[in-house]
Amino acid sequence: HTQYYQWIYLKARGIINAMAHLQSLILTALSWSVLCSLFVPIVPTDAIALNPVERLALGGRLNQVQVDSRKIFSPIVNDLFGSYDDQKKNMDIVLIFPGAGGPDQFTEELESVLDEYLNGKNEKSRNEEDNDDDDDDDDKNSHTVVKTMDWMELRGSIATAAFDGEMVGETIAGMVYDADKRISPSSSSPSSTRTSDIGSIHCVGISVGAFAANACATTLSDKYCTKAENASNANDKLSSSSSPSPYLRLTLLDPFTSRGLVDPGYGPSNFGLKVDYAEQYLNTDDPVPSTNDPLPLCVTFDVTGAKERDAFALEMPENETMHCWPLVYFARYGYNSVNSAGKRLRNDGQRSRGTILKL
Repeated sequence: HTQYYQWIYLKARGIINAMAHLQSLILTALSWSVLCSLFVPIVPTDAIALNPVERLALGGRLNQVQVDSRKIFSPIVNDLFGSYDDQKKNMDIVLIFPGAGGPDQFTEELESVLDEYLNGKNEKSRNEEDNDDDDDDDDKNSHTVVKTMDWMELRGSIATAAFDGEMVGETIAGMVYDADKRISPSSSSPSSTRTSDIGSIHCVGISVGAFAANACATTLSDKYCTKAENASNANDKLSSSSSPSPYLRLTLLDPFTSRGLVDPGYGPSNFGLKVDYAEQYLNTDDPVPSTNDPLPLCVTFDVTGAKERDAFALEMPENETMHCWPLVYFARYGYNSVNSAGKRLRNDGQRSRGTILKL
């Protein structure tokens, strides 16, 4: 029995020593993390909320994404405002942020459809304008610039893609704001009245591109100091702001909502929070994780059972899944007033955040 108790004692001592050693390692690691945080480049961000561990792990990477984003998208943003100068009209902006695979035939279709429809280049949009008593002269004289922001080369792994997208969106928003400020210097003061003719900025996010689109819209909201509601409860109306700042609209097409690998609740808590109007198109049966649930801060259009889906299934490419269906639906039917949101902002504000409509 004495030998048995000695064996038990030695085992217990071994476990206690191991736990003490582990505790020492943890404290050393924490101290090292704090020390490293003094030297790791921390990115100044407006819209991205990072905890200390994320800042330590991702600070250097996001700093590089920010630098590369400016190089890649600066010419595109300048072209946006070059189009404004050429047209000499009121301007609306639509920015499309593709998913992880970058632009494809369906994002190209969406860009083409929005450009033609919003600028009155097709018969359907012209007929609707003629028959719509609510359209005013400013709307008819406006010009919409539609651009796809291809951020594929800036996307890292599945663990960093959401953060990468947020940095891309935030950086683009900063460049758009700065370019607008150069056109209307008075907009640099939050209390002043803007003289720029940008009526609205519409950010469209596809799959994980939702993080880029939401960060872009959020940063624009912060910079323009809009009076968009903070949606503290699900009954808040998505209505136009009385601010002279651009009207901010967010459209998310089967958005990926999990931020990294450990934050599945990020999208539901943040997507659409600071914009004037937010909408989500989703289907509830595709295989992509964290894309099948309604977002409480958006008006949700569930296209799972839409009658047009069966026809699309026959033409869907073999390498695709129904994850692309919300994108296709919005491109082909999203601006049809019978089916959903209607011609440019027509129904914005008529539905509460959290409303779910099955199409």
